[in-house]
Amino acid sequence: MGFDKTSLENQLGNLWNKDENTITLATRNKKYAIISDLHMGDGGKSDDFKENEKATVNALKYYRNNGYTLILLGDIEELWQFSADEIVSEYNDSVYKYMRDFGDKNIYRVFGNHDIDWKTPDPIRKAQNNNVYEGIKLKDINGKQKILLIHGHQGTKDSDKHSAISRGFVR
Repeated sequence: MGFDKTSLENQLGNLWNKDENTITLATRNKKYAIISDLHMGDGGKSDDFKENEKATVNALKYYRNNGYTLILLGDIEELWQFSADEIVSEYNDSVYKYMRDFGDKNIYRVFGNHDIDWKTPDPIRKAQNNNVYEGIKLKDINGKQKILLIHGHQGTKDSDKHSAISRGFVR
């Protein structure tokens, strides 16, 4: 995997200093469950997530029942290999159902390199707005921004600059 230090520093600096691609969340009296890299597919033989569906549903139930806010930190769907329609069709009544139970105000989505191309309404949100961010900043208990959550593909040539080629290998 190629790495471009200057590109990475620029992208992360922009995310930290500008608010257009990020959202800032408070942490005082809040609990967050952070989930990434599910890579949900179509339920078939090539779907690496299928064996994790039950565990994911159980985790989502636990977090929802215990007052967590859900942060989806990228690559929830495997859009390099499957269409959004195939994924939604397979997981709408299981994983997406339990994600929707968090409600629109208690779920945040950061895009990753494998789910950056959402062209359809987000199957998680009841309101059809696709508030998907490149990063989320978390404040400490005193209200100062301390943590930047990103998926982590920034600055890698195969994810940022050559994703079309990388997608071909994944398919």
